[in-house]
Amino acid sequence: MGFTVPDAHLLALHAHQGQVDKQGRDYYLAHLRPIAEALRPHGPHAEMAGALHDIVEDTRDHPDPTRRYDLDRLRALGVPEVVVEAIDAVTRRPGEPYIAGLI
Repeated sequence: MGFTVPDAHLLALHAHQGQVDKQGRDYYLAHLRPIAEALRPHGPHAEMAGALHDIVEDTRDHPDPTRRYDLDRLRALGVPEVVVEAIDAVTRRPGEPYIAGLI
């Protein structure tokens, strides 16, 4: 059947478990889910990208290697290539400055 929108949400929920935003709210519920829902009208790949857009940047230094995700691991999990490319496009690299309002 392939990787689905619910799979993307479950992966995001697992990958960001315990993470909070600047107001102390659950990161998935307060940030990722609303973005994914806003992208839903643009199709399933856009919704998946919204749910997963921070997964590489936010897990690269996780102390548990099973909770680290890179683009190759996402591909191995069956995330569609167009979604992986979207995630890659918005992932800040180490040493790359954050440009507020970029997106």
